[in-house]
Amino acid sequence: MAQTAPGGTVRVLSTFRNDGLTLASPRGVATVTAADGSEIGRFPIEQGNTLPGSSRQLIAEWAPDGLTVGSYSVLSEVTLGGRTLTHSGTFSVVARDEVALERVQVAEMRPLRAMSGLPILLSFELTNVGNVQVTSDLAVSVFDVSGAEVAAPAVSAVSMEPGASIATDDLLEEGLPVGRYRVVVAATSPSGMSESREWVLDVVEGERVVSLEVTEFAIPTVKVGVGVVPRVAVVNSGNTPVELSGYIEIQDMAGKVVGMAPITGRGVAPGTTDALDIAASEPLPAGVYKAVLNLDYAGKRASVETMLLITK
Repeated sequence: MAQTAPGGTVRVLSTFRNDGLTLASPRGVATVTAADGSEIGRFPIEQGNTLPGSSRQLIAEWAPDGLTVGSYSVLSEVTLGGRTLTHSGTFSVVARDEVALERVQVAEMRPLRAMSGLPILLSFELTNVGNVQVTSDLAVSVFDVSGAEVAAPAVSAVSMEPGASIATDDLLEEGLPVGRYRVVVAATSPSGMSESREWVLDVVEGERVVSLEVTEFAIPTVKVGVGVVPRVAVVNSGNTPVELSGYIEIQDMAGKVVGMAPITGRGVAPGTTDALDIAASEPLPAGVYKAVLNLDYAGKRASVETMLLITK
């Protein structure tokens, strides 16, 4: 997606590939939405004849009326033979006198010490210190003292708004032998700008200890019509990564389940505390409720209860 000139026409390019055996003539529409989900533009995608086995860029042009500085999403919907194909993307608008800057910083690798023969969960925090939304490729490599690469856990893509931070994990399932290693993390933006950082990781002998503790489980009082947003924090007090999942069950005082909030699977590195992001449950009537937290990890379950008050 590109703008022809400041304040000018915006051009959306959607690449279509014809994997069929006959000529294809797709047509469609592009929709732009603001960060709050409101639709601010909807315009046609020009029809383009595409030969079998070839690709074609379908063009949609839009003359926006005073886009403000911020991040936006665009959805391309192409119809062909009764089927609708979709693809989404994002773009940012910066001030007229401001240069668009794509830059991602890498920080806070955990852990710096691990046990031999056990899975190692490498956790990183990325921050978008630029002024536009960016999708950055994250590559992780592990080298021994001789400089030989001994592991390359993953290459993933992370999308972030300006000023936002995100935590991401990479798992070395087989672990590493005893020794000292160099972990290099590189984040590369679409413009080709790359930033990397490295840490020393010491792997030592030891027995596997799996232990997870809930350090916080609280639900603030809310009024009727407002969704319940639980706060949950856990600490991995063992020496091996823990993969956890679970749910929060909300019961009325008769013990009937009236609400549920799932907790998606995530990893917690040894010796670290993690605050879990939990989506709000549906609003409930005024009253007193009991909330039960159930966390499953390594074949075990941790359960904690708390009370919840909803006022009129």
